[in-house]
Amino acid sequence: MAKVIVTKSKLDALNSAISAKSGAAAQRTLDGMTAALAAIPPDTGAGGAFKAALEGNVTSIVSDSLTALRAFSQCENTALGKVSLPNALSVGSSAFKGCTKLTGVIDLSSATLSSNSDNMFFGALRRTCKVLMRSIGPYAFYSAGCNHLWLPQLSSLGRQYAFLNSSALRTLQFDSLTSVYLSQQFGTYANFNTLIIRTPQVCASAISSSSGNFVAGGTGRIYVPASLLPSYGSLTNWAPLYNAGIMVGIDEDTVCAKGAVFTPNAAAAVDHWDQVDLQSYSVGAVDTASGSITPSCDGRLLIRGLDAAGAIVHVTYLQIGSGIDEEANIL
Repeated sequence: MAKVIVTKSKLDALNSAISAKSGAAAQRTLDGMTAALAAIPPDTGAGGAFKAALEGNVTSIVSDSLTALRAFSQCENTALGKVSLPNALSVGSSAFKGCTKLTGVIDLSSATLSSNSDNMFFGALRRTCKVLMRSIGPYAFYSAGCNHLWLPQLSSLGRQYAFLNSSALRTLQFDSLTSVYLSQQFGTYANFNTLIIRTPQVCASAISSSSGNFVAGGTGRIYVPASLLPSYGSLTNWAPLYNAGIMVGIDEDTVCAKGAVFTPNAAAAVDHWDQVDLQSYSVGAVDTASGSITPSCDGRLLIRGLDAAGAIVHVTYLQIGSGIDEEANIL
């Protein structure tokens, strides 16, 4: 039997060929490759890796050279756990639909998506995901399975129904969002209790939401920079949420290293402290008397100072290291 030699360039070329096919069935079957597959033993070495790539059951797609991913490229690939395509300029419809193992940092930071790039992560994702994308198409995270979603690059959300039916979602964070069509992004989910908009300018809302039911039926909170909170409260489309006490200011936004002791810098009188974890694993426990924490790994937290009546009087957003520990996240 001829020796199989696998190189990164060959796998990239093979992935491009796989991506050129349309439809989930075509992606999985890859007609014409049956004979080649039969000639490769199912081992865990290079031959096995090449066989897995031919079959489309790749566990990771990591490439600096791939510039496009066609529609349905990895649709229903339940083995796929990692995606890093920082130079992919376009990603087609349903490219990662049904990829239920996909988690961690997903880098599509150069892609510009159109309204035709729909269902990107439909029924996909798990645990904590940091998705680097500047734009998304309709139903991008519809029925997504992740608990915590971080979208640091996304700048706009139109009428895209982005998070409908994502009942597993608990926390959602934006760092660059400047406009949102508020009422058409979410359903009413009991677990979704934390929406963070860290953008250093007011995020415009195209439509009013009087009840805030999209954040844990009105019992959750929307966190924005404290310096912008009065501006949000003065805008017609945000005022109902502000007046209902759903919007809360972030007083301190900072970083620390894992293993370092961190204590919030609270000017307000605080009776006790609690925390809101923004990932599916533990980074450590906040001391309820002082608010201090010595985080054991990278992650993100809201450390909240409460008065004797339980009202929030101080909020610290703390990023530990890179903000996500991929090893801890996959457990």
